[in-house]
Amino acid sequence: MELVAPSPEYHPSFRRALQEWDGAHQDGAGIRDAAELADRAGFERWVGQLLAEETVPASPAHVTCTYRWMVEGDEYLGSIALRHELNDFLRSYGGHVGYSVRPSARGRGLASAALAEVVRTAADRGMPEVVLTCDATNPASRRVIEHAGGRYERRVVDPDGHTLLHHWIRTGAHAQPDVTDVDVVGGPEPLTVGLHEYDPAWPTRYEEHRARIAHALDGQHVTIEHIGSTSVPGLAAKPIVDVAVAVPDVTDEAAYLTPLLEAGYELRVREPGHRLVRTAERDAHVHVYEHGAPELDHYLLLRDQLRRDDTDRQRYEDTKRALMEQSWDDTNAYADAKTGVIEDIRARARAATVRVRPVRSTDADAWQARYDGYRAFHRLPEDAEAVRTTWEWISTGAHGLSGLVAEDADGRLLGLANVRRFARPSSATTGLYLDDLFTAPHARGRGVATALLHEVAATAAAEGASVVRWITAADNATARAVYDRVAAATPWITYDMRPSAD
Repeated sequence: MELVAPSPEYHPSFRRALQEWDGAHQDGAGIRDAAELADRAGFERWVGQLLAEETVPASPAHVTCTYRWMVEGDEYLGSIALRHELNDFLRSYGGHVGYSVRPSARGRGLASAALAEVVRTAADRGMPEVVLTCDATNPASRRVIEHAGGRYERRVVDPDGHTLLHHWIRTGAHAQPDVTDVDVVGGPEPLTVGLHEYDPAWPTRYEEHRARIAHALDGQHVTIEHIGSTSVPGLAAKPIVDVAVAVPDVTDEAAYLTPLLEAGYELRVREPGHRLVRTAERDAHVHVYEHGAPELDHYLLLRDQLRRDDTDRQRYEDTKRALMEQSWDDTNAYADAKTGVIEDIRARARAATVRVRPVRSTDADAWQARYDGYRAFHRLPEDAEAVRTTWEWISTGAHGLSGLVAEDADGRLLGLANVRRFARPSSATTGLYLDDLFTAPHARGRGVATALLHEVAATAAAEGASVVRWITAADNATARAVYDRVAAATPWITYDMRPSAD
């Protein structure tokens, strides 16, 4: 398969593809009136319009866009579109990329290959990230996005009532090289503010700054989080609200720094990967990073651990109170002095963290190692080829299979679950069948299986499935204790019949 610019030469094949679609919408194709494409002249006019949209939007309601077709020889297989910017509708519902593969060509990995190439095209255009959406009931499209490195962000409901899943992918592009030195505007400052008992008004102050920042950066893809000690109920803190903001490109200061300064914040720190602005009153600090920056995960990991663990919260407060008994000529030195206890708390949080997500192409080696363990647990013979084949099925969506993995805070795989959709004729609905569920021996007792089961249930709900079904051995008491907490055992008995022509 190759991606090519739209061309009239594919008209015969395109007409056959239209018959396969039978009037259904083709995302990323740019079709406004399919009836006009039946004759050669109309098709040529439409192709010319698609090519022109590279530099001129189709209408004031559209944006410039690069269209590419997936082809093999003279056969049209599908379309993919890269929108160069986002208007309000695309920012909420459509994203930068739309794609569709004709029904007869699905299941061959074409969408994954096309998306990978378009992400490279976006990087060449200087786009630091691309936003994508997919219908919550379309697990195949979600797998394509995740396979390309897409990170899930949120759910939205479009004007037609469809639930969409928002993702974004980093392309690696930047507007310009980042700074290489640390610039602290105004130089070091002594610590003059002491600890205050927790103030219930702090969350309200955060919300005020959140609204102020969101207004300043309106129209941009940003996320805003309350971090630091004022974000932890019950924790004594300096009365300075810390806010983390994630932007597409930290080097593109014109896009975010200028608006923040115009909103009344002042630049305090410029350093690689990070900018810090604050209020003139110095009662709020706004930390700016790129989407996906590890520092953001570190902040949230600490915050969430302190919110849920009374012991760690008290230990952190005791450490801060002890440090406050000293004199600090540089607030940064005070912050550095807390590093040891912060790292200890994060380490415990990482040890307890279990995150569930769809499989990615980069999981291949770790997933296959875990699946080897699954086969060994069930006393199946070693079979590297069977493991590789199963991975190919899971990672490409063959046979309707999809995979979930559980990982710790450092990204190590703790377990896996493999599911597939099946039809239920008696109820005229579909269900999800859980083929495999496995937790690595060292991770047992941490709720890995339960987390995977909850995500399978959430996936089933999002896809409109009526049930999640699986089997287990009658004498597997450990597994059944977990299953009994989340599902109901049935009275049915499973039979296996050997295939036979007789």
